[in-house]
Order: sequence, then C-alpha cells, then structure tokens
Amino acid sequence: MPANPTPFEEVWLAETLALSGLARAQGGRDAEAAIAHAQAVPGDARQRLRAWMLRRAQDTGLADALARMQALRRVLLPGVVLLCAITGFGGALAVLGDGSRAVNVVWALGGLLGVHGFSLLLWVAGFWLPAPPSGGLRGRGWQWLMACVAGHDAAELAGAQLALHARHGLTRWALGALVHLAWAALLLGVLAGLLMSFSVRRYGFVWETTVLPGAVMERLVDVLGALPALLGFAVPDASVIGRSGLGMVADEAGRQAWAGWMLGCVLVYGVLPRVLLWLFCVLRLRLGRQRLRLDPLRAEFAGIVARIAPPSERLGVRDAAPAELDFPRRAAAHAHGRGAPLLLGVELAEQRLPRLPAASPARAWGVIDGREARRQALAELEALAPVRLLVVCSAALSPDRGSLGLVAELSRLAGEVRVLLDAAGEHAERAAHWRTGLCEAGFEAGQIFAGADAALGWLEHGDV
Repeated sequence: MPANPTPFEEVWLAETLALSGLARAQGGRDAEAAIAHAQAVPGDARQRLRAWMLRRAQDTGLADALARMQALRRVLLPGVVLLCAITGFGGALAVLGDGSRAVNVVWALGGLLGVHGFSLLLWVAGFWLPAPPSGGLRGRGWQWLMACVAGHDAAELAGAQLALHARHGLTRWALGALVHLAWAALLLGVLAGLLMSFSVRRYGFVWETTVLPGAVMERLVDVLGALPALLGFAVPDASVIGRSGLGMVADEAGRQAWAGWMLGCVLVYGVLPRVLLWLFCVLRLRLGRQRLRLDPLRAEFAGIVARIAPPSERLGVRDAAPAELDFPRRAAAHAHGRGAPLLLGVELAEQRLPRLPAASPARAWGVIDGREARRQALAELEALAPVRLLVVCSAALSPDRGSLGLVAELSRLAGEVRVLLDAAGEHAERAAHWRTGLCEAGFEAGQIFAGADAALGWLEHGDV
C-alpha cells in the first residue's frame, strides 16, 4: 500500500472489502486483531472504520495488490500514450505519401480527422444513454487484464473501482479521461508527422470533385480555416483554391498555404478538443472522487461498526457529560395512538429483537443503530401512531444521554410506551443505571421490564 493512501484509495479499499465479503467475515486471528486495533483508535465511527479497513487490507494482501496495481498503471499509461503517438505519426506519413504524387487535401484531411470526429460524436451521444454497469465490456476487459498481469486481488480491486465509479456516476468521466487522452496523443502524433513531412519533403496539393461546383470547395476551405486563421495559420485564398482544382499547385506560396491549412485544422479540430475534453473529464473525475467518504452506515459494515464504535458515537453524542447528568424528559404519550403495536430496538449489542409469535398483532420495526435509522424511525412512528410501543434497550451497554433522549423522544409517538432491558439479569449494575436514567426521564418503575415474556405479553394485549 502507498505510505499515505489518498482518501479515494481508502474508499476504494473499503469497497473491495465490502464486495469481497471480507467486511462480513469475522473470526480468526487477523480479523480479531483488526477489530482490537480499530477499538484502540481515538475518534468517531468513521475514523475507527478507516483504521479497521487499513489493517484488514494489509492483512489480506489487498494493500500490496493496490501498490502493484498503481505501479502497473504508472507504466501502462505512458506506454499507451507513446503507442498512440507513434500510431498517429505513422498515419500522417501514410496519408501524405512520399511526395511523388499530389496530396488530395479533402481526402487527406478526412483520413486524418474522420474517425476522430465520428468517435467524438458517439461520445457526445453517450450522454443520452445510460452508462453500462461497472464499465460494460471495457470494464470486464480491465478486470481480466488485471487478473492476468497482477493477480486475483488486483482483479477484485479493479472490479471494486468500476462498481464504485458506477454507483457514484463517475464511469463516464473515468472512461472519457482515458479515451480522450489516447486520442490527444494520437492526434499530437499526427500533427508531428505532418510537421516533419512538410519540413523535409515537397508536396503538391489538389482537390477533386465530379459533381460539386468549385464554389463549394472555396466555401469549405474558408469555413474550416476560420478558426485556425485566428491562431495565425495560413488559409488558401480563392486563386490558390481555383488553381488546385485544375491541377497540382507547384508554387511555393500555394504549397505553404495548403500545408498551414492542414496543420491548423488538425490542431484546432483534432488536438485541442481532445486535450480540453481530457482536462474536463479529469476535473470531473477528481471532484467526484473527492466527495467520496467512508460510510459507517453501509450495510456491509454494520457488524464491524457495532463492535468498534461505541453507541453514543454512532448516535452522534459527542459532548462530555456534565457533573450532574441532565436527563431528557419523557414527553406525554400520543393521545390518539391507534396503529398496530410496535416493537423497536435502540442500540442493541446483538442487533436482534425478541421474536414475536406468528399470530401476534404486533410487528417489529427493527433496530435504530445510526442517524439515518433514527430519522426514519421518528418519521414513520409519527405517521403510524402505534397504540403500544415496546422499546428494547441492551443492558449490556451503558446508558448515555443520546440513548435516553431517543427513548424519551419515542415516548411521545405512541399511546403507551414500555421499555424492555434486554439481558438485565446478566448485567445487573448497568441495568440499574438504565432504570435510574429512565426514571429520571419520566418513566415509572412498572413501565420498565426485565423479562421478554412479560414485555411481549403487554405489547400484544396491553395491561390486563
């Protein structure tokens, strides 16, 4: 791995761990060591997830694969650019010939810029078409190449990079940067080939047509030469164009005018658009990558975050507790709760709710384990207005103001609310702290259950 991986490389490694299943795989000496390493890192859930990810990438060999892949890219990319430039240089020599025959200016310019122009139109048209998932055929080819050259881990990294780009809409810019760079190199080679040929050989120029009048050719040369003329390139005048239609122009001024016109057209309509589009794609790609961040709320990392990040951090409690804890107060119960009874968990250590009987009128909402889940739960309970709400809290975890505040906030969204302290018998001291906090928040002792059977009985049937 690079000594200081960039933020994008960190997200890239995390994506690889998630897609390969290593984020869910727990157990084993290396996995437990990574968990312990992350738990010892000060900071919030994202910082600890970063520490865990870097350690796991090192242990599984993904870090070394990333280093090999980046080194390979630094070799391959200049090689591809050089190959494209040589191809363009040879193409220009082939189009012009050895000078023994006249150069048809229209045919030569079409041969040099025709394929480039057509591919550019296809790229622009691609903005109205959906991007292929994970780069399409080119993406699968990239994965295959990495597997052959750098091994299986590099292929997984390549696939994760493609998936990451596809999910965040960066595939178009990544492929565009590569394609435009290749074309820019090829057209620079064409320009160099033209310049060298015009410098060491004497060429005559003609244009030919069977059905078009000469005025059409004059207009075409003027239109195409307008932009190059702004940069100082010569443009053939009407007399030179007229004489070239009758035969090869042999005078020096005419040859220089045609040579300048061709050079200007290749530069303005070939090289410059590709260079500018390459810069644009690189800029969009970099801006998009800079917005990527490690996501502790991602489903693949739920099990890891539950072990490495304290609940108060995941719920956003960051301020230090005062000398006397100012408990949030329970709100009044929802006066018109008529929805189905609801079972809901808050920061459960095992991320599991008690199982409801098959014929139970109640339903389980799930576990609130992050900001997004908290926001969603409050919004849904506001609409559902359950007649009874059973909030399950883990006695294995110490209560904090964030958890108590959430329970107090939930209490106003249902007709009746009770709290079940899961595993209270195994953690008597923490369960006592929970009871103290809940009572300070406005709950009565009879509204706090220690056993699941009694709590579920109340949820299904109410006070009987």
